[in-house]
Amino acid sequence: MEFLSLYAEVCLAWVAFAAIVATLRQALGGYFTPLQYVMFRFFVECSLIHFMTALTSVAFLSVFKDEPLAWRATSLLTLTGILFFLPFHIRRRVRLGVPMPLISRITAVGYITLFIILLLALTEIWWKPSLALISAIFIYGMVTNTLIFMQFLGSFVEVRDKTKGELKKVQV
Repeated sequence: MEFLSLYAEVCLAWVAFAAIVATLRQALGGYFTPLQYVMFRFFVECSLIHFMTALTSVAFLSVFKDEPLAWRATSLLTLTGILFFLPFHIRRRVRLGVPMPLISRITAVGYITLFIILLLALTEIWWKPSLALISAIFIYGMVTNTLIFMQFLGSFVEVRDKTKGELKKVQV
């Protein structure tokens, strides 16, 4: 239960940090490019979904007397989050005409894989819903959110071309 509580805190801290970065960007007169906007929304929305899932897991463990039932409910909640969020995110990208960089494609494929694993776990064919499974999904979420956020921050970086003396955006 301690891991879930700490994870929820980290997710909420990420959202706060991202909000500060976005606020500073806007306050300094800059605007997000469509790619930055999509990455920012992905990072914040995934962090909030993971926060809600971790916090709900703690509640399930407190309420349900049967621990396997708590992990089953958490797995179902996680599956539902992926099912509804991923298509919404991809549709937003398509609507804004934002391509998917390699990190984004890897992230999407990973979440699709996790969706399949969760389905199998809920049917108890190979795995059973458990703290280990939920922890693995949360750790994957932490790694991908970190990569997406690094990519987001990297999109603000400019370098000076020494030969021409002009600023260029670093390719994301």
